[in-house]
Amino acid sequence: MPFPPLRLALGDERRLLELCRRALPSRFTAAAEIGRITDLPTRRRLESTWIRSLHFVTEGAAQAWNEGWSRVAADPDFAFPLLLTMNGAPFSDPAAEFVAHIASRVMHEEIRAGTPVLRVAAGWEVEQVLSHLYETMPSPWTSSSLMFTTTWSVLDERGDLLWCVDCAREYEVRLLPPNAAQLLTAKPRFDTVEVIGSS
Repeated sequence: MPFPPLRLALGDERRLLELCRRALPSRFTAAAEIGRITDLPTRRRLESTWIRSLHFVTEGAAQAWNEGWSRVAADPDFAFPLLLTMNGAPFSDPAAEFVAHIASRVMHEEIRAGTPVLRVAAGWEVEQVLSHLYETMPSPWTSSSLMFTTTWSVLDERGDLLWCVDCAREYEVRLLPPNAAQLLTAKPRFDTVEVIGSS
């Protein structure tokens, strides 16, 4: 694998298996359309991207974010709860919840490996770009791949980019449920905006 492997935690494996069991063929219509558009003689490519923007409107919200990431860097058992909810509430979309769990774990790994902590101030924004890319390789000497990539950026109150981190992980496709890649790429693009610290 050219990128580090994405090893699913037991809870993530169960979530994905349940999602795949519940998925209906109609959920994959968009992905099938993308595949037809981008089909090449040697491969098929499906992609889904979630752009998640978090806006910190108070100093208290920004400070809580900074303290949370400091704790992630120091405590290997701590999971940042803000990444696992949407506007402070559980996710209504189980597939988005699964992707949030994967993104959270990858971000935690990167911070604990030495990536600088994501510090913000009031009026700033953190933007996450979370993508799954599935490529099928029909030739017998190559195999299909499913990549997860994430970028997180910190922007100041003017929207100027202060810094940005990119990373990627590769799933072990042979260990996934048969329709996992199609499920994870079923929604080509969606954006969410969260206001952190508003009452």
